[in-house]
Amino acid sequence: MENKYLNLTGAVYIISKIKTLLEDKSDKGHTHSKEEIGLGNVENKSSQTIRGELTSDNVIKALGYTPPKENTTYAVMKGATASAAGTSGLVPAPAAGDYGKYLRGDGTYGAPTNTTYSDATQTAHGLMSVSDKKKLDGIAEGANKTTVDSELSSTSTNPVQNKAVQAELTKKAPIASPSFTGTPKVPTASAGTNNTQAASTAFVTSAISTAMAGITKLDFQVVQTLPSTGVKGTFYLIANSGRGQNVYDEYLWINNKYEKLGTREIDLSSYIKQSDMVAITNSEIDAAFA
Repeated sequence: MENKYLNLTGAVYIISKIKTLLEDKSDKGHTHSKEEIGLGNVENKSSQTIRGELTSDNVIKALGYTPPKENTTYAVMKGATASAAGTSGLVPAPAAGDYGKYLRGDGTYGAPTNTTYSDATQTAHGLMSVSDKKKLDGIAEGANKTTVDSELSSTSTNPVQNKAVQAELTKKAPIASPSFTGTPKVPTASAGTNNTQAASTAFVTSAISTAMAGITKLDFQVVQTLPSTGVKGTFYLIANSGRGQNVYDEYLWINNKYEKLGTREIDLSSYIKQSDMVAITNSEIDAAFA
């Protein structure tokens, strides 16, 4: 039997075949009972009509509220006295010129009493003077009275030394991307350290030397016969009967024995040839769907 594969043309044909078989399947008419759609307990009375007419009495009865049938007249409020409470009512009409007055609890209109305030002092409440307001505007929100030292001192009890601290900080290198002069030194990390600390030249030189020591130097030799013991990293080339770029058999000394690298024979008998591969035809696909 031929070894056949499915190519793109065959795959497209299979898809069209499936579409043809499924065409119109979901469009066929069908019905559902009311129980199947969750309406088993619902009685269909869509043909019934509402009889009778709505009246105002029916609406009032349904709402539970009866509107008043007569107008209500309210009296002007009665002001309170020192010994008697007032009553609620309409606000008395203010007289002409009373636009700046307010309604008092006794039912009359009055004007607030003017009060004259003096500037505040350290012993008496009052208004803020112009000079004090200027001073206050110049103070930052949340500021406290602070004395700043002019230079650093190990015995100072002042928690704020901004000016002196800044003067010393300008002499230091920044943490982010610093630039150094002279011969800056860093501690030499232990061999094998792998983190973000700075590496000294001694650490780098040692790491490179260790890495280079573990690299095997490669070499090759053209020989007529293999020596009894090979050298690590050396390719041994022995002439064969080949042509062009296949005139040597290559050997490498690994784990105390020779490993043949080049001119290796490979068994391909279990592999399929390209000439044996045949695409599946549409007729064969039709037969599979039959």
